[in-house]
Amino acid sequence: MLWFVLACATKVVPVPQLQMGSPAPKTQAPTGESSPSTFGNLDCGLTVGFQKVDERYVDALRTPEGAVIVATEAVKGSYEATLAFSLQDQGIDWHSILGAGSDEDTPASLSQVADGYIIGGTTWSHGAGMSDGWITKLDTSGKVKWQRTYGLYDRDLGLGFAPIGDGGLFVTNVPDYGLVVQQLDELGGETAQVGLVGAYKGMAMAPLSDGALIFGGVEKDGGVSGRILRLDGSGNTSWKLDLGADSSVTYAMPNGSMGFVAAVAGATPRLSFVDASGTLTNSALLPPELEGLSIVGGVRSALGPLWVGQAEDGSRAVQMNDEGDVVWSQTLAQIAIQDALPSGDKMLFLGNGQGASSQDFFGIYLDAGTGANVCVPETVIEQAVDGEPVDVDGEPVDGESGEGGSLGEPNAEMEGEATPAEAVAPTAPEPVSEKAAPEE
Repeated sequence: MLWFVLACATKVVPVPQLQMGSPAPKTQAPTGESSPSTFGNLDCGLTVGFQKVDERYVDALRTPEGAVIVATEAVKGSYEATLAFSLQDQGIDWHSILGAGSDEDTPASLSQVADGYIIGGTTWSHGAGMSDGWITKLDTSGKVKWQRTYGLYDRDLGLGFAPIGDGGLFVTNVPDYGLVVQQLDELGGETAQVGLVGAYKGMAMAPLSDGALIFGGVEKDGGVSGRILRLDGSGNTSWKLDLGADSSVTYAMPNGSMGFVAAVAGATPRLSFVDASGTLTNSALLPPELEGLSIVGGVRSALGPLWVGQAEDGSRAVQMNDEGDVVWSQTLAQIAIQDALPSGDKMLFLGNGQGASSQDFFGIYLDAGTGANVCVPETVIEQAVDGEPVDVDGEPVDGESGEGGSLGEPNAEMEGEATPAEAVAPTAPEPVSEKAAPEE
């Protein structure tokens, strides 16, 4: 079995090496819009987006100063770009459009570093192969500082970036090979590389302060087996946990000093609790509030794990305590929530909602202790006891223009001062190490 996988991994299609770090193409919008518009406010429900462009939420973070930085896919016709913006309570502070070439340039993760932000993802419009891993460094005002592409094979898919010290780890998923973990310096230069052989499926990444948590599934015995990997700061596998056949990990998050908690889908949907050493300590069936919920995100709040996902009756947020009891559950009828950010005594829920002419980014605050809507009158919230969802209050407000430009037809150069990085010669990863060897 192992030799067969290794043989597949050596079938690399040679590709010419191109300049790495070159700016992605940018576009000019046919509508003439230079910046996205906002509608409403965060308390009662705020949408952000361009007219006739779908914005799909990917990742977000809150800065120490209180701003919310968001990364979304901006989809128009047959191509996709990355839209990043800084959001204050009443609107947009800055925005940047990255990519939007002849194909897809999409984000997978957003991280804050000492002097700005790093977006990790995949580009199909520039780089050395059909697709490559792609990292963009933005300064604190959203201006592009540098970009790099990372391609070892004909098809490399960026999984995410985890900042560590002055650099970090960038993980790509290579079909028919496995995962490639690259240790990068502060300018995106590669300093080390580890290859993890295995037919990984639907993998996602949670950055940690000293490494990364990789979760999803791996093809095994004719099916998919749920798996969690813990990477150290050098990209080596600290531990891996196989959660059994016919399962997959849809989301995993740190659970304080207790380790990690994972939502496992499959024949027996459950929550699996893992300690810091990678040992499964408890596995519990889902409570009724989580049954039928496709869990896509979550965060540890002051009360315990908070899960978000989609159900037949809309999006749902379920707050649990550390004993596994449900503290509160809230259904949001008109938006598809994907994530949550703690904000003192409130919780900011992030996802997608219907804008004026397309699907837009959506944000709304709920009370962190009870799940109640903090806005009066209530909007978009469907209370468990009574009340009907209504339209979001507020008038459209133009956002302020940032460094990124606008979205439209391809084949225009990117605005902003991008400093191309030196080319990094692609080298085949070490196929396997003792720590990273897949289970038989």
